[in-house]
Amino acid sequence: MPDLSELGSARPIHAPDAHGPKEFPYDGMVAMANEIQKHDPTFTFAGLRPVYDELWNLMNGQRTLEAIRDAICFQFDVEIPQRTIDELVAQLVDSGRVILNQ
Repeated sequence: MPDLSELGSARPIHAPDAHGPKEFPYDGMVAMANEIQKHDPTFTFAGLRPVYDELWNLMNGQRTLEAIRDAICFQFDVEIPQRTIDELVAQLVDSGRVILNQ
């Protein structure tokens, strides 16, 4: 797994053979929704899929993870901790679906 402390400035991009985000395990989605709710009580589990899909769409190799997080928070009017975004991307990196450019 990539070092989470260094991910904020990384610029993720889809791996050449990746055609969409890998299905995130249900237990992981519940844990992530609960983590986001600690920072933003208005967030619901139903909002996780659109956030996850937009995260995928914004990974173009140009935007940093910090910029992606800011865009998602603005677009969905939600407060998501950077660590939550970093952990999601780290899982995509581990699965080979995303590559990090520094």
